[in-house]
Amino acid sequence: MINHPVSRRQLMTIGTAGAVGLGLAGCSTGAPTSSTGSRAETVLPSYKPQQPATGAGAVSSEVDDLPQIYTRNPTRYWSSVEAPPGDGGQVTTFQMLWFAPPAAVGKNPYWQQLNKNLNVDYRPTLASSDTYNDKLATVLAGGNVPDLAFIQDQVAVGAQAIQQGAFADLTDVLAGDKILKYPNLANLPTYGWQNSAKNGRIFGIPHVNPAVSSSATIRTDLMRAAGYREQPTSADEMLALFTDLSKIKKFGGKQVWPIGGLGTYQIQRFVSWMQGVGPSWREDGGKLINQLETDEFASTIDYLIKLWKAGCFHPDALALGSDSQRSKEKQMWTEGRFAFELDSPPWLAQQGMQQVEDGTQGAIVDFLQPAPADGVEVVVERDAGYWGIVGISAKAAEDDRKLDRLLGICNYFAAPYGTTESLFLGSGIEGYNFRFGADKKIIDLDNSQAETNLQGLHWLGASSPSTITLDGVNARRKDNLLADLEMLTKASKTDPTVGLYSDAQTRSSAKLDQLNEDWRNKIVTGRAPMTAIAQWRQEWRRAGGDQVRQEFQDAMQKGH
Repeated sequence: MINHPVSRRQLMTIGTAGAVGLGLAGCSTGAPTSSTGSRAETVLPSYKPQQPATGAGAVSSEVDDLPQIYTRNPTRYWSSVEAPPGDGGQVTTFQMLWFAPPAAVGKNPYWQQLNKNLNVDYRPTLASSDTYNDKLATVLAGGNVPDLAFIQDQVAVGAQAIQQGAFADLTDVLAGDKILKYPNLANLPTYGWQNSAKNGRIFGIPHVNPAVSSSATIRTDLMRAAGYREQPTSADEMLALFTDLSKIKKFGGKQVWPIGGLGTYQIQRFVSWMQGVGPSWREDGGKLINQLETDEFASTIDYLIKLWKAGCFHPDALALGSDSQRSKEKQMWTEGRFAFELDSPPWLAQQGMQQVEDGTQGAIVDFLQPAPADGVEVVVERDAGYWGIVGISAKAAEDDRKLDRLLGICNYFAAPYGTTESLFLGSGIEGYNFRFGADKKIIDLDNSQAETNLQGLHWLGASSPSTITLDGVNARRKDNLLADLEMLTKASKTDPTVGLYSDAQTRSSAKLDQLNEDWRNKIVTGRAPMTAIAQWRQEWRRAGGDQVRQEFQDAMQKGH
């Protein structure tokens, strides 16, 4: 039994104070431990991977923490849950609604089947992503915590709810081999548990993300037209490649540019890898240093200046590099206008690269690996590894049997690709949502209401590890994709502030992001000298950067 009751007065405090800045922000067993900075030691759940999807052409790797790559559809689906976890009783949830609301249970075959598969009376409260944390604060203030709730623990309402005891400490029932009772939870990568732990304790099931969330690509046909047969092996060679690509101007009847937008999370991120910048924060002698304050960051800006002077960017690069025009820049790349693009590896390998090749005759797109600058190693900012957790109500966890049932439900939702549970959660009901085609290809039945019913209910927040499934057309990319992910993952480093909460970060992140974008654009385009980076740093510190630093440092020292 886990008994950490929380009073209604505490919940009301969460609901009011938490309403400030509620933006959405290898095989081994045993009990690994870790410590990050001055955080308390965490006794982590054992890791025991589930079997790969049957007949799906799994691609193996010796590098840990990669998403599993598949090259075919599963030939057979297996069950990862021996029996429905529920007892027929009611289970309440608070979860995110990404699309339109589903139909009521009486008119919803998917909901009815979900109840049957779980053996529960599933009662979700659904909230859209843009108002999610506001509504969660209201629910918590009402004093009735749902049995299961998705919590963004780096947002005020989530962080305070955990700190004040609204959700159960699950460490004693999940640490070490105890998690093996829930094999799909044991299949979650260790970094998800490690990064989401608070003061050495586990307060929820992590919604795991890949360790590396971005990859770069290059138009190999344009590279060859510029006289290159191999990808660059140094940052200087990369600059020469982009410079020579800028001289092509027109190719295949289309006007082309090496790079589209001057984007923070596109070309700037790629250059920062080559310059060894690393995570947003690094720890040095007990003090946090922001990447803006490093020599490597200054080298990144200097490199972008060189690209700008060489004419490597589209004329509207500043606009195309902004968040508001990201979709336009992406569309222009798929239309064959740009040689370089950086995006998520699954989207690139499953769709984006093929869209470029289909839309431009003779186009060849490959993953582009970053090449190191002189005297440095490539460093990639490792993803946080998780995006929120599914917490279990402290009150519900007082009952050992109910706690076991709720963990069993999370275990169901975390079923891996290739299982009957994952097929149901991802594709729905055969004959209602989809049918099988040749080679077990899943074909949508174009039933809009059936799709709405599926999308409205299947996302609790607990999820399986990431996979990348390449169809018959894109299976040829597997070796190129694997080599890129292996290189980036091995070069990745974790930010020491992962899993920590800073109220100043929540309140000032948009302002600081805009300040950084404005200063970068001025310096890169020559409207301010490179020496102005000193003023940029001063303004960043005064605008909230120093306060964010202090709050993160305080959190690290407290071990939260």
